[in-house]
Amino acid sequence: MRSPLELLRFVRARLDRRSMDREMDDEIALHIELHAEALERQGVPKAEAWRRARAEFGGIQRYREEGRDARALAWVHDAAADLRYGVRTLRRSPAFTTVSVLSLGLGIGANVAIFGLLYGVLMQPLAIAQAHELSAVIIQTKGEPYATVLHRTYLALREAPGVPELQASHEADDILAEAGEVREYSRANFVEGGYFAMLGVPPLFGRSITREDDEQHASVVVLSEDAWTHFFARGRSVLGRQLSLRSHPFTVIGVMPRSFRGIRFNGSFNMAVPASAASLLGIAEDRNYVNVVTRIGTSSLRAAYAPRIDAAFHRCCVDAEELSRDVHVTLADASRGVPYGKSDFRDDYRLMLWSLMGGALLVLLVACSNVGNLLLARGAARERELSIRLSIGASRWRIVRQLLAESALLAALGAILGIVLAAIVTRLLIGSLPTGFETAATLVEFDVKPAILTFTAAVAITCVLAFGVGPALRATRADLASSLKDRSASRARGMHIVDRLLVVGQVAVSLVLVCGAGLLIATLRNLRAIDPGFASTHLVAISVETRGTEYERGGIVPIYREILERARRVPGVLSAAMATRIPAIGGRDASFPYGVLGQLPHEPRQISLTVVTPGYLATSGTRLLQGRDFTDADTPTNRRVAIANEAFVARHFPVGSPIGAVVRIDELNGGETVTVIGVTRDVRFGDRRRSPEPMLFIPAAQAGKWPFLLLLMRTATEPKWVMPSVIREVGAFAQRLRITHSQTMDEAFDEVLLRERLAAALASSCAALALVLAMIGLTGLVGFSVARRTREIGVRMALGARRSGVVWLVLRDALGMVATGIVIGIPLALGTGHALRSLLYGIAPTNVVLLGITTAGLVAVAVLASAAPAWRASRVDPVIALRAD
Repeated sequence: MRSPLELLRFVRARLDRRSMDREMDDEIALHIELHAEALERQGVPKAEAWRRARAEFGGIQRYREEGRDARALAWVHDAAADLRYGVRTLRRSPAFTTVSVLSLGLGIGANVAIFGLLYGVLMQPLAIAQAHELSAVIIQTKGEPYATVLHRTYLALREAPGVPELQASHEADDILAEAGEVREYSRANFVEGGYFAMLGVPPLFGRSITREDDEQHASVVVLSEDAWTHFFARGRSVLGRQLSLRSHPFTVIGVMPRSFRGIRFNGSFNMAVPASAASLLGIAEDRNYVNVVTRIGTSSLRAAYAPRIDAAFHRCCVDAEELSRDVHVTLADASRGVPYGKSDFRDDYRLMLWSLMGGALLVLLVACSNVGNLLLARGAARERELSIRLSIGASRWRIVRQLLAESALLAALGAILGIVLAAIVTRLLIGSLPTGFETAATLVEFDVKPAILTFTAAVAITCVLAFGVGPALRATRADLASSLKDRSASRARGMHIVDRLLVVGQVAVSLVLVCGAGLLIATLRNLRAIDPGFASTHLVAISVETRGTEYERGGIVPIYREILERARRVPGVLSAAMATRIPAIGGRDASFPYGVLGQLPHEPRQISLTVVTPGYLATSGTRLLQGRDFTDADTPTNRRVAIANEAFVARHFPVGSPIGAVVRIDELNGGETVTVIGVTRDVRFGDRRRSPEPMLFIPAAQAGKWPFLLLLMRTATEPKWVMPSVIREVGAFAQRLRITHSQTMDEAFDEVLLRERLAAALASSCAALALVLAMIGLTGLVGFSVARRTREIGVRMALGARRSGVVWLVLRDALGMVATGIVIGIPLALGTGHALRSLLYGIAPTNVVLLGITTAGLVAVAVLASAAPAWRASRVDPVIALRAD
């Protein structure tokens, strides 16, 4: 057995190729010398002895190669040699290398960019230790999952026998935090004592909240890295300092890293305090809804524990909460985040992202076939060189390995370029996101994560197999005799069937991608063309909150007139009004059980209510169809009134007028009846695909207590110029009033159509890439065919063929391939349309007009791509062509 020192020398010797080669040369020289001396002792003259010794020993180079092959790690040296030779070969063909790397870079870049988006939204685990073990307690009722439970339900489940350890957290986003001169309303997490221990997230420095902190109702706080920067300017002495939360001092005990974003998908983390400290901030903990998580190692264990938790839930909570027996509790995988409300857009984006990933893979297929065609042409041009190498003893595998090394270099360079392009594209994508999607933007930020590198490496290897193996095998399959006699005889004239099939496939894939992109672009156009029911230009909204302020007790209704008066004073504001909900921008969607007096009761129904101030309809540009608008005379002491929309009228008054109808709203201010005094046009508040639901507008003065309203203004100039002045004017009236969000209507519309915009933009980019690559491939193949047929074309022209006939000869071959690709691509395009059906709006997945336009466009582009080679063919000089070979 070797000692460690001997083993080190052995490995070093194997890695040091030069020293090994010197030792082998010395051994060979010694062997020849000893044999020559033996011949001399037999009486052979010295010169003849040395000649015979060398001849009998054989080829020295062969023994050197066999010795290298017998060494451990020899393949490393061989691979390095192949790569060095490949670099020299590619440097001698800069045009081929540039086109190949650029094609692969575009194809790989498209895949990496869309995979980064797909990974961030659908695959990326939470930044916690062993994220795959995290499970969330989910309530299932009527098929709808809810990721929150009442705090008292959590306490009952936690104490139930047979239930694994549970930890809970909940959030409040109206906590006034103050440190020195810095004050801001912040989101705070209220966490159980074992929460951070279960997640296994170490703090950046300091410590996290412990069970002792929770048991002792300790006034301690853990900050995020951003909160540490905002409130304490990243001072390292932050530990032990005080942060005031709702005027109550909390001691900073730690700072969490920026990578930790809580347990919710697309969530954020700002600061955390013990759950028991909620009462110090005026939060009734027993009425809070909390997220509950646990750690269970595998999906089988999750399935085993779920019935126990459900049984415990029915024992402790169903009867007490008067819930239906159809309500069940289960455990769901939370490794990628606990779903939460509207911010969890994964289901909305899943089909779109996978469809785009498929489109990107098709682009990569086109790029690989493009490079494969180039390698086939390059192999034909190097046929004589490769035949000479084969004829002097090189094995076919040795040459194939060398050609694959060149393909690997191209793929590696393409992968590097692809990562660079993906980073640029992702940055442009994030820049195009509308205001309000800053959190979502963090999901698609391009970072060279291990998953991205693994995917890129897998794509590069796939590329080598896709475009490198076939050309390498074909290039080494030549007939040596004919190749060495006549280069032009080694390959049939015209285009080889493999080359033609590759181009046909490129055309078919391009047709599929262009048709798919056309469907998505048409969908975006159709959605933009839908009349939203109001005038959207020059509108801006600002959210005004009273929660967590000195106005919280009375709400915003008592002060809305002062807010409106101050907003109307700002130069550039034409009109202003307030509402609980504004189209596209959002707000609070309040629904109540209702019934129309005098009509037969139907199944239980809910109706949406929007609280507005007088002048809202005029400011928003919503047309009043019947009756009157609200006025300042609609006070709490007068008759309660409402304005209905067209959908309400269509449901309850298909014949006759609704004016004067009385509607009972069961849970509004303990139950009220309102009289319909007007009818407005239907307004689309969110997704434009959905038909407007019946709704009622009610005046703010009669709506009771509301914590916030959105201030809507119509401006004479650019809305963004007006917003700062309005915020200053309203802030001067009430310095502690919260202004939490501002947005123009144009930005809101972009946000509503974000999925459609992304789908159309990315799909059209993939289609354009595929089309460009396919046309480059067609141009290259036609040009190569013209070069190979130069003698034939010269003969034709010498026999009297016209230039137009030569042009048509070339175009006919190109159009034949394009026509075959279109025939193959049409059924594939129709199938793609059906697969995208759920993403489409206002256009059939089998739209014949779009298919016809796409087909005509492909033919036109193919003619343009073939025009230059055809023109060169028509300029061939017969005399020079006939002398060429």
